[in-house]
Amino acid sequence: GLAPAVRLLRSDWPALSIWRKAMDPSAPQAANRPEDILIARPDYDPEPHLLMPGDAAFVAALSDGAPLGQAAERALTAQPDHDTTRILGLLLQTGSLTPPQPEAMP
Repeated sequence: GLAPAVRLLRSDWPALSIWRKAMDPSAPQAANRPEDILIARPDYDPEPHLLMPGDAAFVAALSDGAPLGQAAERALTAQPDHDTTRILGLLLQTGSLTPPQPEAMP
């Protein structure tokens, strides 16, 4: 699963690019396109990360409680050539995943 502090922001606007430009005038001009953003907090300070196509579907699936395999399938449905290694690496690097939980016994 995802750490409780992780957030997924899906914007119809280039929200992260606009924020980066506001913070650093030398940053590239924002393109007029939607952006999906992962907001992680590895050391308590929020860190925004621009997601690639299909990544948001993967993160949303994990947020819904789906196991990794199902999350990968959702990402492939959203983006047929999606490669889960990049988003998994980002989630691991930012401490955004929680340890697996044992299944409850009936």
